[in-house]
Amino acid sequence: MLGISTPSRISANPDRGKPGPAPPHGAPIASYTATRRAVRELIAEHGAFIEIHVATPLEVCEAHDRKGLYEKARKGLIPEFTGISDPYESPEHPEIRLDTTNLSPVEAAQEIFLFLLREGYLD
Repeated sequence: MLGISTPSRISANPDRGKPGPAPPHGAPIASYTATRRAVRELIAEHGAFIEIHVATPLEVCEAHDRKGLYEKARKGLIPEFTGISDPYESPEHPEIRLDTTNLSPVEAAQEIFLFLLREGYLD
């Protein structure tokens, strides 16, 4: 059964990091520096890799958690939960870092769009 354990997260998408369309549910969370480095190396031979770190503090994530997953993880009901009982290694040098504490989703998207324009990815 696929879960949220470290091995499950690493193996959940065997095509993660390969060129092609993003999965329909959005970009995967890469909790570990080594995973991000490996994906960057895979992509680099095919084109640009843009790492976007959505740097939302844990307290803000917990406050917006409609499903109560963080509370369950803190009670030990969900093992190996990123940021609670399993580590999250913050990216050291992402191309874009967004603290979404005071940004709406539209504002965050605008920051990404402006970066892509400024760097010449879009006309």
